[in-house]
Amino acid sequence: MALPSTAIYDRLSAASASTILLTSIAAITAYQLWKIVYNAFFHPLRRFPGPKAAAVSKIPFTLSIFKGTPHKWNHELHLKYGPVVRLAPNMLSFIDERAWKDIHGFKKPGPFKDSDDYGKPPNGVPGLLMEVRDNEHSRMRKVFTGAFSDRSLKEQEPLFLQYTDLLVEKLKIWIKENPENGIDMVRMLNFTTFDIMGDLTFGAPLGLLEKSDYTPWVALIFKALKFRTYVRGLKSFFVFKVIIDFLGPKALGEKTRTHFNYAAEQVNKRLKIKTERPDIWGLVLRQAELGRGLSLKAMHSNAALFMGAGTETTATELSGLLYLLLSNPQKMTKLSGALRSTFQHDDDITMERLSQIPYIHACIEEGLRMYPPVPVGLPRRVPKGGSTICDDLIPADTEICITQYSAYHSPTNFYRPDSFEPERWVQPIPKEFVNDRRGACQPFSIGSRNCIGQNMAMHEMRLILAKIIYNFDFELLPESQEWADQRVYTLWEKKPLMVKLKVAQR
Repeated sequence: MALPSTAIYDRLSAASASTILLTSIAAITAYQLWKIVYNAFFHPLRRFPGPKAAAVSKIPFTLSIFKGTPHKWNHELHLKYGPVVRLAPNMLSFIDERAWKDIHGFKKPGPFKDSDDYGKPPNGVPGLLMEVRDNEHSRMRKVFTGAFSDRSLKEQEPLFLQYTDLLVEKLKIWIKENPENGIDMVRMLNFTTFDIMGDLTFGAPLGLLEKSDYTPWVALIFKALKFRTYVRGLKSFFVFKVIIDFLGPKALGEKTRTHFNYAAEQVNKRLKIKTERPDIWGLVLRQAELGRGLSLKAMHSNAALFMGAGTETTATELSGLLYLLLSNPQKMTKLSGALRSTFQHDDDITMERLSQIPYIHACIEEGLRMYPPVPVGLPRRVPKGGSTICDDLIPADTEICITQYSAYHSPTNFYRPDSFEPERWVQPIPKEFVNDRRGACQPFSIGSRNCIGQNMAMHEMRLILAKIIYNFDFELLPESQEWADQRVYTLWEKKPLMVKLKVAQR
């Protein structure tokens, strides 16, 4: 009995669908096998050392990102394979001090930022950090240069003192009310740096120190940063990249958009106020009067950037440095002695006078080496024609970076790399540290895209550190003995730093 034509069609359709599916699976499998063979034996980066799994797939690198261990994974690889390591089929990590100049220096054409690595804010207009176009970045940076100059810092010093003095006051109140209890210094330092940058960015205090608690918006910043790290990890794979690019701003997540929108609202409020206060926007508006202004969208993007990059990194470094000093009592005694012998009164502590105390500067430099606020690399792409990095010609379109944690903890670059030794930064350099490659340590980067706020950050760190160590004696509590063992999601995911305080007797 003959089958109806519809039944024959259905069977043929099912067979065709099955054939197409099997053919597709076979083609994808063949392509992946070919890609593995190509990456392992024919790829231009095949001559660079690294684990075989990383040479053929991005999976090991991406797993380290999701686990929060990219700094540890990368460091172990550099210890095993040397100063340049292949982290993924098309990615190299360097720790040689020469790589800073070759990757981030002024040579043209040089390695460049790729928008896939840095993304865009919800409004589509990048700020300083995300702007990949050199000419636009240069123009924007000129607008902000005055706001971060030494002259501006002198004008802003009363604001910095206001919040550092409030921090000291709050810690004294804590001692009076909780003499036997520990306090989390990560929170207190975060409150301080966010209050300072909030006032500088929005012209109004956030009130974190006053309330001794995070606002919902500030709490969002930490979650948004972690989410963006996950997004970047997923974009390592083509399928996820296509989906994320298609979603656009939606892919950034609700937390990122909420953070951005709040920053934009605060900027709008600040711009409606006519004031002579030397905050960032007051100084930027002076540039606008000279014909060097920013669009409102660019202001929004940079405000959101400053409230992340200008707060969390500073508080992170101060937290790490305090932990390192408490873990090395001799260094803490030396620093507290230098401060308490130099200043008769708390009011004598100023940015200018602190800049003349070599040991506090050395402690901060060593803290930046041991516990860099951004422990991972700042990725760049090699331009057409290739680039010479540390005497090696690297092919075009290779992703390259200097992984800061690995470079700063490398025995090739530093004697006793895992030991907190501020003396390595003091002149004259002690004999045992003469051969240190100090140029390998560039926590603020170099070149035309180095951190525009590094001068402010150094002054702010000196001031906050000096104020708390001058006024208090600290004891690291047992639950924070292993504090530095942390995960990394672009920045450190800090645990509470529990200490016991008492007012210093001078």
